[in-house]
Amino acid sequence: MKLRVGTRTSRLALKQVELVFSKLKEFYDIDYEVVGINTLGDIDKKTSISQMGGKGVFVRAIEEALKDGRIDIAVHSLKDMTSEIEDGLEIIYFGDRARRNDIVVLNEKHKGKTELESGMRVATGSLRRKFLLAMDEKDYEIAEIRGNIESRIAKLDIEGFDAIILSRAAIDRLDLADGLCGRIIDLDEEAFLPSPCQGVIALEVNKENHELKEMLKSIQDEKTDYEVGIERAFLAESGASCNKPLGIHVVSEANKAHVKAFMASDDLKRYRFINFDTDKENYLADVKKNTEVIKGDIDV
Repeated sequence: MKLRVGTRTSRLALKQVELVFSKLKEFYDIDYEVVGINTLGDIDKKTSISQMGGKGVFVRAIEEALKDGRIDIAVHSLKDMTSEIEDGLEIIYFGDRARRNDIVVLNEKHKGKTELESGMRVATGSLRRKFLLAMDEKDYEIAEIRGNIESRIAKLDIEGFDAIILSRAAIDRLDLADGLCGRIIDLDEEAFLPSPCQGVIALEVNKENHELKEMLKSIQDEKTDYEVGIERAFLAESGASCNKPLGIHVVSEANKAHVKAFMASDDLKRYRFINFDTDKENYLADVKKNTEVIKGDIDV
């Protein structure tokens, strides 16, 4: 079987395709052809994601290709996807979740430092990261940045930033950590809460492609599915996308899970953090109840 795989054309997106099919080939006689697709988020590198309409800007063009039959499967970063699934399509989560925390990448001149310092110029395009940086009360100068992982790292010197914030998953998947030795600070994922589904690869297919769905489900992971289910439920109940700061950290063990999450208002002035325990039978109701508390507090 040879599949046409739709994906963005960045090195990270192509690496994620490689990871997925490397796993599939352990169990199936399968090959693939990459169909590179430029999404709105790739074409417009200047407008902020929130101004362009949120998470869907990196997936809509690929989903259209899937619905039109130009590709057989789409490979996405799940954190780029909205909570709503397109009619006729289905998402399956790739089992091997990467480390979900964010990291600081320092300018070369700050190599060896172990924390951000007051007054530093820190760049990120994420409202969530901007909010969490502001919560640190170190009076950072927060700047906007767009582009793929490599181009953002290059802008550290070109545009004179002291640091940028990236996901650990991206650095690890691209094997960039060794080249940034002494310049990476891992942020505590229980304090600097990740984006919902950070570190997870999503596989999207047509609902009626039963043979392919069964193959993909064989490389799922129960723990990843459970935690991602909670995170996407929070995203759905919040009604938010990239246009509102929110983060969530879920840790599960067997049937139980502990959830820590936050959401802030558009102007970053009102916010609420929550902590709660849940289980597989009740997490949808628990997420709904706790998200309503957040939304009430910040007047969503």
